Amino acid sequence: MVYGNASQQDHVYEANQMWYTAKTVAGYNIGGLAGQQPDLVHGHLVEAARRLATGAVRIETTQLALEDAVKAHEILERRDSTGKFVLRVKA
Repeated sequence: MVYGNASQQDHVYEANQMWYTAKTVAGYNIGGLAGQQPDLVHGHLVEAARRLATGAVRIETTQLALEDAVKAHEILERRDSTGKFVLRVKA
C-alpha cells in the first residue's frame, strides 16, 4: 500500500510479479473524486466530522510552543512525525 504522496516519487511495480502472486493495484485521489462527485465527498466529510465530535475517531496530535516551530519543521523534514502538530500561542 502506498498512502499519500509526500515524497512526490513514483513507485515502480513489476507487472509480472503482481500477476504471478495474484496481487492488484488500485488508485484513489480524493481531489479527483471531489471534482467528479462533490456530494459524495461532502457526505463523507460530514460523517468524519461527526465521528471526531463524538470521540469515535481520535487524531494523534503533538503540541509544541510557538517558539518550537523550527523544531516542528525539523521533525517534519526528517519524516519522523505521526499525526498532526499544534503550535500553542500564548493569549
